[in-house]
Amino acid sequence: MRVRFPPRLHNIFLMLFTYIIQSKIDGFFYKGYCEDLQKRLQQHNSGQTQSIKNKIPFELIYSEEFKTRAEAIKRESILKQLQVAGF
Repeated sequence: MRVRFPPRLHNIFLMLFTYIIQSKIDGFFYKGYCEDLQKRLQQHNSGQTQSIKNKIPFELIYSEEFKTRAEAIKRESILKQLQVAGF
């Protein structure tokens, strides 16, 4: 039996992550956000992200945890802006 929480209660347990992974092939940095960090890294490393599948394997080099999707998206945007600065 699957337990379903009302939307407000579901958000109490939901954590989101902003992360940076780095290609072991060429040092390329990829930034994103997700709900399940280990699952997302596995997706990247199995080639499920079309735009970067030619750069696998990746390793997780940084992550932050957030309580809301809005916070995670905002932080991802800031991290992507740092790319202009070379990171």
